[in-house]
Amino acid sequence: MLFLIIPEFIKTFTNIVEVMPEYVNMVLGWISNLREFAARHNVQLPEFALNPDTFINFIKNNFANTTTINKTLDFTTSLVSGVINLIVSVAFSLYLLAQKEKLSANIKKTLYAFFPTKKIDKLINVTKITDQTFTKFISGQLVEAVIIGALCFIGMLIFKMPYAPVISVLVGATALIPVFGAFIGTAIGAFLILFVSPAKALWFIIFIIILQQLEGNLIYPKVVGKSVGLPGIWVLVAVTVGGNTMGVLGIILAVPTCAVIYTLLRETVYKRLKIKKETEAPQSESQEEITE
Repeated sequence: MLFLIIPEFIKTFTNIVEVMPEYVNMVLGWISNLREFAARHNVQLPEFALNPDTFINFIKNNFANTTTINKTLDFTTSLVSGVINLIVSVAFSLYLLAQKEKLSANIKKTLYAFFPTKKIDKLINVTKITDQTFTKFISGQLVEAVIIGALCFIGMLIFKMPYAPVISVLVGATALIPVFGAFIGTAIGAFLILFVSPAKALWFIIFIIILQQLEGNLIYPKVVGKSVGLPGIWVLVAVTVGGNTMGVLGIILAVPTCAVIYTLLRETVYKRLKIKKETEAPQSESQEEITE
């Protein structure tokens, strides 16, 4: 995805630099026409002049000072630290996955050695349900991302919009964030299209809003809800509550967490109903004998 998107961003910024004088002249022409229109109607607009020297001095005064340099260094340090943490996290994850069977066996032995067997059996059952639910959720998210990315690509080809492959991949990737993720890809995609055709950028935003409504209310609850065994209405409730309480992290984790709770609650309800049915059946038979 990065190899596909980064070259397009470089190309877009290069085009921006090349066409910037044309855009400046276009804006100045709009301002001039607006002034003429206002003058014909006896409306006095404030004076506006675009002086390149003033603009350059503004850049120097605001960006070539110690504060800006310190902020840039802080940002660079944070970026490098984030990259290092990412590499360490990936390495640790690979090591953990390579040793997962042995690690799981050792944890089970330790738990059974120090805690009652029944409680550990329940804990392992909850762990298995959680593992299965999150696995199905991730696979469902990937399927949903492929669907919305493909629909975006087809729609952009139909409407003859630029950057169709790149933006479709970006929209599909950001769609991994449930329900609201596609809007992130929309903002970046609209920015790319803007410097090719502002009108097409507007139509692209309208198209994605319609596609997002289709995805959020039909595709996502059906695909992801079905994969985790959660009804569509509860998917929407989980995403809404999770987003309001924990932000983006809540949106991502709300659906599988709700699915785990839903599965455990359903098992408990069925088990209690079965026990209740077995205990009440002999009583009903004895009552029938008494009445006879």
